[in-house]
Amino acid sequence: MGIKVAITIDLPEWLLDKRPLEEFEVQFIKRQCNNEDEVAALASDADAVICGFEPFTRRVMESMSQCKIIAVEGTGYQGVDVRAATDLGIIVTNIPDYCTEEVSDHVMAMILAMNRRLFLCDRITKAGNWGIVKWRTMIGPVSRLRGQTLGIIGLGKIARALVPKAQGFGLNTIACDPYIEPGAADKLGVRLVDLNELLSQSDFVSIHALLTPENRHMLGPKEFQMMKPTAYLVNTARGGLIDEQALAAALSQGLIAGAALDVTDPEPPSLDNPLFQMDNVLITPHSAQFSEAAMAEMIRRPAEEIARVLQGSWPVAVVNPEVKARFEEKWRS
Repeated sequence: MGIKVAITIDLPEWLLDKRPLEEFEVQFIKRQCNNEDEVAALASDADAVICGFEPFTRRVMESMSQCKIIAVEGTGYQGVDVRAATDLGIIVTNIPDYCTEEVSDHVMAMILAMNRRLFLCDRITKAGNWGIVKWRTMIGPVSRLRGQTLGIIGLGKIARALVPKAQGFGLNTIACDPYIEPGAADKLGVRLVDLNELLSQSDFVSIHALLTPENRHMLGPKEFQMMKPTAYLVNTARGGLIDEQALAAALSQGLIAGAALDVTDPEPPSLDNPLFQMDNVLITPHSAQFSEAAMAEMIRRPAEEIARVLQGSWPVAVVNPEVKARFEEKWRS
């Protein structure tokens, strides 16, 4: 009997590399699923699943009696109830490091662009404003980057890749992460502080936290009031970490100087989003992760992880390693 792999996102063929599964007799079934019922209908008899952010709740996974692995095509796995998957003996994998360099580069580019007012300079120059007499008052004050402070919320893989890049430009680095050992931060030359201190001391605040129900809108009206009026906010993590209405209000009131966002809530954003109308806001289309090399890795690794399971091996990037005993008991005993 062949292997059935359900793909719950309507990916174009170039965004899915099936070659790692060529040695198996695989039937791929693909459909965009937008709710629990659609996921359950597509994946109920699948041996493996490739997904994005679709809802894999306990109810859905209880209907997937043949499923051994859910391979998330990306870093975030908030659509999967990991505890339920573990209880049911289902391995969950993601791709935690495929775009570490790309995203950290993107953050640094955003910091430089905001600090040097590059996009505003571009617009006013194309409008005919050449010469310091014309543009000096239009771009506002510009501070020397060296010696300023970058505050990092969440000191994971991407943030750790960002630190030496920022330090190379002379930025002081502080971070807030309750889950990291102080010694790990010390090795990076990063001083650990609490969130309030980070917000009040930083000239740039870059968010690198996972989105959970507990930290949704972790930056809202109270937090923006703590920030310097000259500070900039960068978010390449998840849009839901920021209260966008509060951000728009803080920007319009001058509580902070500007923001650079690669993620919004929801996505895609509405074109009447007030942030789109602000000259001190830079928005990119959730593209921080993109490079040709990163994309090749992202589209290949889900199939590689599935192939490992089918071959009797253990996957590389397992979100729920505690599932192993239950998996072995259920599938290999």
